[in-house]
Order: sequence, then structure tokens, then C-alpha cells
Amino acid sequence: IEAELQDRIESLKLDLDTTKDKLCRNLTDLTSASRKISEVELQKTMVEAELGKHVEYLESELKGVRATFSERLSSLTSERDSLASKISELEFEKESVETELQLRIQFLQSDHDSMQGKVTQMETRITSVQEDAARRIKEIECQKENAGRGG
Repeated sequence: IEAELQDRIESLKLDLDTTKDKLCRNLTDLTSASRKISEVELQKTMVEAELGKHVEYLESELKGVRATFSERLSSLTSERDSLASKISELEFEKESVETELQLRIQFLQSDHDSMQGKVTQMETRITSVQEDAARRIKEIECQKENAGRGG
């Protein structure tokens, strides 16, 4: 009986040592995973900061384009109104003034179309950056989840 108990004690000691080894490996794996999670979170923070700067820059550019567009439109509208007044005062030069006004209206439309194109481009770029940011954040979260699973 004493020999059986001794064998059983030895067997339990081996099981205990095996369990300790497994726990040490698990602790090492957890430490590694924790490190990976920290690295991924740092990368995520850096990407978010970078994307924030890009969005801020593009929004600033868009505001500038809109302001320029508004000023230019106001200026051209004022110019057009002035020409219309001259048409009333100078009936004998009516055809000449109408031709000039038509050219200015075409220029205004061309300038408007050009500015609208720039506004659309800026909005598209902002959307693209936002979509890229969402994709990158999802990738980082997937990496974080994978790292959290030990792999």
C-alpha cells in the first residue's frame, strides 16, 4: 500500500510539474499576445492620428475652395449686374454689350463648373479617406482579435 501511495504521489508530482510547465507556456503566450495587442493599439492610434490630419487638411482645402468659389461667384454676379445696367443706359450699343454679357455668363458657367468639379473631387477624397480609415481600423481590430486569441 505504501509503495502504491508512493507511486501515486510521484505520478501526482509529475502531473503537477506538467501543469506548471503548461501554465508557464500559457503565461508566456499571454504576455506575447498582450505585447502584440499593445503594438496593434499603438498602430491604430498612429493611423487614426494620420487619417485625422488628412481629413482635417482636406476639409480645410474644401473650405478654401468653397470660399473662393463664393467670392468669385459674387464678383461675377456683381459684374453681370453692372453690365445689365449699362445695357439700359446705352441702348445704341445694345448688341455689343449683350455679346460681352453672354461671354461673361459663359465664363461664369465655366468657372462655376470648374469650381463644382473641384468641390466634388474634394468630397470624393474625403469619402475615400474615411472609407480607408474604416477599413484600416477593421483590419487593426481583426489583428487585435487574432492577437488576443494567441495567434
